[in-house]
Parts: sequence; structure tokens; C-alpha cells
Amino acid sequence: MNQTCYTNKARKGLEKMPRAQAGKMHEALKEISGGNTAGKDIARLQGREGYRLRRGGYRVIYRLTGEGIDVLRIMPRGGIYK
Repeated sequence: MNQTCYTNKARKGLEKMPRAQAGKMHEALKEISGGNTAGKDIARLQGREGYRLRRGGYRVIYRLTGEGIDVLRIMPRGGIYK
């Protein structure tokens, strides 16, 4: 595992974040795709496939693949689960 693929929605969400926060989020996602999940607030989603990463006021929805992770959405915490 080492590949991180972003959907268009995820890229747009990353672009809307403050630059410093986006950099930290990108680094955290690279670590997760490498298999390092220690110290990160990650939970399996209920009722659908995937995982949630909580980082500050933002949430990431991603899915594990054989090569790494697919990042589906990055949004503020309010509306990401809808």
C-alpha cells in the first residue's frame, strides 16, 4: 500500500481548506496509505463502506484498496455524512 487517489470532490474540498490545514491533511492521508494509522482518529463508517478520518473541524471519507486508499470526500464536519 502506498497509493493515494483523490476523487474530484475530494480535490475540491482540499482546495477550499486553509493551506496549512490542507498540507497536514495530505500528509496524514499519505501516512494512512502507507499503513501508519497510529495516533489518528479513524473510525469505520456505519451503514456504508469506508472509513472516516477526523482532523480538526474537517472530515475525510476514504476507502481502502489493494494499492492504498481512495479519498472520496473532504469537507467540514457539518455536512460530509449526507
